[in-house]
Amino acid sequence: VTQRYGSGRSMSVATASTWRWQMMLPVADQSQEKVWRQLLRWLAVNAKERITLSFDREFYNVGDTVRVEATVLDADYLADNDATLWLQREDPLGDVSDTPMQWQLEDEGVYRAEFLANNVGVNSLLVDVASAAGEGRAENSEANASIIVTPSLREYSNAGLDAGMLQRIAETTGGYYASIDNSSSVAAAIRNTPNAYSKEVTTDLWDSPWLLGLLILMLCLDWTLRRGKGLS
Repeated sequence: VTQRYGSGRSMSVATASTWRWQMMLPVADQSQEKVWRQLLRWLAVNAKERITLSFDREFYNVGDTVRVEATVLDADYLADNDATLWLQREDPLGDVSDTPMQWQLEDEGVYRAEFLANNVGVNSLLVDVASAAGEGRAENSEANASIIVTPSLREYSNAGLDAGMLQRIAETTGGYYASIDNSSSVAAAIRNTPNAYSKEVTTDLWDSPWLLGLLILMLCLDWTLRRGKGLS
């Protein structure tokens, strides 16, 4: 008799014993041993890990939000709602960060966390019951995964307005984002930002020799016209 139990399988052999199967058979016969090996292999196959990871999508581009979901089982392979999980991430630049995973009240044994994929390359993930605190709780209490972040192709596939991305670009580069509704604030937000290739120079127009020459030219032209008309 077999049945599912938790996330595994169970079997009951409803006989007093099985050693009698070997009676009256040659010593070299391995039928009984083979049966038990196959039974044990069948019971153990496809057993779930105590922590399994899943993602909200299969591929990620730079600027995407990666949502990680962990399903946690206790020692009896039942949903564990009392675990303390941390998501440890090593980004393509080698920087390591720890993020706590929050239990979802609507799902038994499910914890979620998210982060921003801001660099192209491989992100190595480790989910552990105490990866940030430095103390493990039980055997098989961690899971590893990797995701690849590729350059963004949104400009080729989606030409719509992405206000969130524009705001992030403005914050990262020290710029300013303005929507159509507050476009009048753009002029006030523009400011001089000196750098190594520019300098600010203040010159009074009245000190310009070109302005003096222009005034003299206009006076001479006026005098010449008056002389020609006999008005001088």
